Amino acid sequence: MVQGWSANFAAFTSRFAGRFPRDPHHHGTLLFDLATDPEQRQPIVDDEIELRMAKLLVGLLRDTEAPASQYERLGLPVDGPVENQHLLVRAQQNQAEATAVALPPGSTSSRPAGCRCARRCRS
Repeated sequence: MVQGWSANFAAFTSRFAGRFPRDPHHHGTLLFDLATDPEQRQPIVDDEIELRMAKLLVGLLRDTEAPASQYERLGLPVDGPVENQHLLVRAQQNQAEATAVALPPGSTSSRPAGCRCARRCRS
């Protein structure tokens, strides 16, 4: 297990706004740095960062004995190392850009101060 994974892993997320009238895979894979882009307006396209995040995710999946279907859904290997062939952000960049929709104005104002979660807080 990578030490300090939670601080690093939690700082990056993929997110889709709104409800899905169809499959969320329609939007492609997105990666954001919540520390510098809390409104998730500028997706990161960086193979080194994505590879690091994918390795952390696979480590967590293996530690929690996730079923093979989760690896398949995410395009990650059940066994063996995570490699460049498993990266999706760059390969799906055009798909993500073509389906991007801006959030309504003020949609982040309902979050409590300091909140950096990917969904609107209801607390």
